[in-house]
Amino acid sequence: MKKCVFLYLMICLVLVSCVETKMSPTGIVEAYYEGFENGNFDQIRKVIGDSISIKSGDYVSSYSRNSFYNFFKWDSVLQTQKKLVELNASGSEVITTISYSSARYQFLNNNNLTCSYKIIFKDEKISMLEELDCPNANWPAWEKQVNELVEWIKIHHPELDGFINDLTMQGGINYMKALQLYKNRENP
Repeated sequence: MKKCVFLYLMICLVLVSCVETKMSPTGIVEAYYEGFENGNFDQIRKVIGDSISIKSGDYVSSYSRNSFYNFFKWDSVLQTQKKLVELNASGSEVITTISYSSARYQFLNNNNLTCSYKIIFKDEKISMLEELDCPNANWPAWEKQVNELVEWIKIHHPELDGFINDLTMQGGINYMKALQLYKNRENP
């Protein structure tokens, strides 16, 4: 009898441990940003849907889980630091405020960049990050720096041309090379 009770308890423990705990929307968002912070794409993969989009103004970038991994690697190469500044939830809607910093943002005269996003879920997974506002962004300075960098690279290092739109790991490597070459150019 004792063996049967022990076996029954062990089976119950195994079944309970196998049940996946349901995360709250804020927990999902926190796990998403922690995944970036820790360089842990498996953590991100668990909280994003089969597809995920990032919307900024009229521009929408859509990714499958696999192609989002390429974006993750690009972001990792650029060593973007993301700090979750604020997290507000109302039902299933989550609004975040994120502070970004990196050598890229510094070059673009927008370090630290702070933006707010509405996080949209589908089937309890993140399906879209919609940029709401970047109140401290200096878009004219950003555009000026990007244009100068892209034009200089086209002339002096055409092998890197196209880096600005290449959101892969190699694109990130090329972006960092372009920044370094531009900073070290003659007659700055």
